[in-house]
Amino acid sequence: MPSLVKIGRTERSVSERVNELSSSTGVPTGFTVVKEYAVENSVEAERIIHERLSDYRLADNREFFKMEAEDATDIIESMLETVKPETRRDFEREDELVARAIPIVVKQGIARPRMLEDMLGISYEEALFVIHALRGRGVIGERNESKWTASSKPPIISQKPKPITVAATPLIGNYWLPPLDFLQHADMTAKPTESKEELMANARLIQATLALGDIEVALGDIAKGPTITRYELHAAPGVQLEEISALSNNLASALKAERINILTPIPGKNTVGVDVPNIIKTKVIMRDLLESDEWRNSKAKIPFALGKDVYGYPLVADIAEMPHLLIAGDTGSGKSVCLNAIIASLLYRFSPDQLRFVMIDPNGIELQPYNPLPHLVVPVVSDPPKAILALRWVVNEMEKRFQIFMRVGATRIGSFNARPKTNVVGSHEDDIVLPEKLSYVVIIIENVEDLIQVAKADIEHALEYLTQNGRAAGIHLVATTRQASRNTISERINTEIPARIAFRCASRIESRSIIGEAGADKLLGKGDLLYLPPGSTKLIRAQGTLITDREIQSVVDFIAKQAGPNYEMEIHKQISKPQSNESGIDEDEELIQQSIEVIRSEQKASVSLLQRRLRLGYTRAARMLDELEARGVVGPSKGAEPRDILIDLDAGDYVPPLEQPPIIQPRLVVCVCEHCSEKIEFDANELGDRQSVSVSCPHCGVETILLPHRSK
Repeated sequence: MPSLVKIGRTERSVSERVNELSSSTGVPTGFTVVKEYAVENSVEAERIIHERLSDYRLADNREFFKMEAEDATDIIESMLETVKPETRRDFEREDELVARAIPIVVKQGIARPRMLEDMLGISYEEALFVIHALRGRGVIGERNESKWTASSKPPIISQKPKPITVAATPLIGNYWLPPLDFLQHADMTAKPTESKEELMANARLIQATLALGDIEVALGDIAKGPTITRYELHAAPGVQLEEISALSNNLASALKAERINILTPIPGKNTVGVDVPNIIKTKVIMRDLLESDEWRNSKAKIPFALGKDVYGYPLVADIAEMPHLLIAGDTGSGKSVCLNAIIASLLYRFSPDQLRFVMIDPNGIELQPYNPLPHLVVPVVSDPPKAILALRWVVNEMEKRFQIFMRVGATRIGSFNARPKTNVVGSHEDDIVLPEKLSYVVIIIENVEDLIQVAKADIEHALEYLTQNGRAAGIHLVATTRQASRNTISERINTEIPARIAFRCASRIESRSIIGEAGADKLLGKGDLLYLPPGSTKLIRAQGTLITDREIQSVVDFIAKQAGPNYEMEIHKQISKPQSNESGIDEDEELIQQSIEVIRSEQKASVSLLQRRLRLGYTRAARMLDELEARGVVGPSKGAEPRDILIDLDAGDYVPPLEQPPIIQPRLVVCVCEHCSEKIEFDANELGDRQSVSVSCPHCGVETILLPHRSK
């Protein structure tokens, strides 16, 4: 590096020139670009740095500064804090307008006030001010012709790609799992249900009723569960099992039961089962299940307390083996209580660094109590367009985990967490950051059909991708729905979710759409369920776990006292961005529809796209995109990348673009200020029928009356 730099007729030291550029442009001397421009192209350095600094403030240009956007913003903000507020606003406004005007002027080859006023959406006085600033920075000459060409751009400084990092797990010291004291005991004062003699009398009554239809059966075992009692029957040789099913109404009438269910045969046995509801139903309390040996000795990776089967045995299921779960049934049948029991089971088993939640509740009611949990990646998402962003974050997290698995030679999250330390890549591998362990991610979606109706294509694509590949990455889905038909959930998603829990539904058709066969239509409701384990066709009837809202709140409060929410800031900033209910711009609705149609046809959304297709200025196109973001059509800005599209591109009516009005060609005239005798340019079209116009002189600032005497 030479020690002296020649500037015009003067030679200065490199350090002196670097300090000079730093003070004049507001860029710290530590930036590599200042030093490179100071030596290689000292004459153009100040102009280029001014331009790129303005571009950075507008477009979050990280390549130029070789640093994180947050760090550069903090440095710029700290420098501007020492400037007077008025000067700071003028400086920022000037940089903003000049940065937007430069591409227009370079492309058109000339700067005209009327042109900048229309394309930038600014006033005439501001357009004159921009031209004066462009002339002062050497962008245009005295006759307003552009001195820059489209190819004269500053060199692009290479930047190392940002290393791949997965979501960091919250580290909470001395974290304690919730104690069982928050859960209530079983009601010991409840009266006992049917005695053994009454059960035997019912069994004989069933046998006698079938005998009236010439069906001979022998009595078998009697299993009394919390909700139903199952009577097993051995059919005599020659008896067709369908004959027993045909007498279901007769049996219900004889037993005076609200409804019965006949299993012909019981899965895994050679007997027929008659399920009769108990007169007094027993609640399955959460505490009883968590105190059971089945829960304590369970080897499941992600266990949860499902309930008790018809024989009274606790059921403990494993989400990791499912690997996704769909809960379906009518409103009020017990879906939300089952979902709360699953979440509570995971809270009693895992700390925030072992398992994270992504909760989506389109109705904004059921899952809101879980907002204070440190397990959450983001707050409970209740806005469907923002739910798309949350699901896309999960997809990106999954893809990052796969890249980490490839680096260490792991195939799934279990082998990665159990890998020996000798397989850890050294610090010289700076393109990827390897965590010590990865946490499980469980996606909870309440009423998934409401979410799919908002943006069917995007939601189904994300769910399909997650259900197909999420198991290996430790990402699992638990969703509830009122119906599991093809009209609400696609067949591909249904295929990728083998585990099902069916509550009472209205018809056999709905039952078949959930569990593949009839049976859910004969359930009793209030937690009575049919569980279809993954990889099995054997249905398990059970009574679901009951956990109250008060118990949930106590558990959440206990965890929240140990640590507050620990969100992933990358996605939290996007989701937490407020959306205005009222439009912030006065744009025609027709232009909004044209923008949506352009986005639909091009399959992407950006300011430059709207500029080209709709012939808009930068400011107006940017404001249009902000309006579309407020309406939930597109996602927030991602820097130089196109924005995410939050609507279904295959839906909606086509709105033909309107014919654009003809552009009025400006007639540039030059006048002389009567106070300072400086030349002032303005568009003669502004005059209309008038012979003069009163404007503020950009040179002396005094209001002056302009009389056009010469046009250009």
